[in-house]
Amino acid sequence: MTVPSNEQRLTPRQQERRRRILDVARKLTAEQGYEAVSMRTIAAKSGVAEKTLYNIFVTKDRLIATAAQERRVRNGLGTLA
Repeated sequence: MTVPSNEQRLTPRQQERRRRILDVARKLTAEQGYEAVSMRTIAAKSGVAEKTLYNIFVTKDRLIATAAQERRVRNGLGTLA
C-alpha cells in the first residue's frame, strides 16, 4: 500500500486525526449523501474543531474528494483522473 506523500510529512498524531476525519467523512457521505453532510457534523463526529477541517482541507468539496480518492488508492483502484 502506498501512503500519499502529503501524509508522510505528518506526525503520527496528525496522521491518525486525518484518517479519522476522512473515515467519518466517507461514512457520513455514504449514509446521508453529499448534500446532507456538513463540515460541522464531520468535525463533531471526528472530535475536532470545524476550523481544523477548513485548515486541512479548505472546502467540503476538497474534503469529500480527498476521502474518495484515498479510498480508491487504498483499495488498489488507482486515482481519479
